[in-house]
Amino acid sequence: MVMVFAESTLVDNPGKHKPSRSCKCFKMVVTNKFDAQIVKGIIKKHIKKNTTMISDGYKTYKALEKEFDNLITEKIPSSQAHIKLPWVHTAIGNVKKVLQGIFHRINPEFLQNYLDEFCFKLNRRYFGLRIFDRTLVACTLT
Repeated sequence: MVMVFAESTLVDNPGKHKPSRSCKCFKMVVTNKFDAQIVKGIIKKHIKKNTTMISDGYKTYKALEKEFDNLITEKIPSSQAHIKLPWVHTAIGNVKKVLQGIFHRINPEFLQNYLDEFCFKLNRRYFGLRIFDRTLVACTLT
């Protein structure tokens, strides 16, 4: 199981067939269990405290509504999921295609590494020519 986070902001004037939110940053976390305690820990680790979170109506998120004032859960029919959470579904579709296209078999032990690499590249998609400089800074800081 993988939790997918997409940081998005509202777009002022979206086009007719464009999403109403633009997306900048993605994070994907592999988890063995999807119960409230584990999800709560993952959310606290990866999301800032005052962030408004929008999720589907899965029962684990419903249980966490009392813990997080800024968690909005809504039961979303599968036919509407790509409309309500477009960037999450875009990222999931893209990572599936990338992993299926490059690797024939993925060892679950290394899945988090593959997802981290995918998110690293995706989060830097607009860096352009600055990518080398940013990578060099990241290497020197670690």
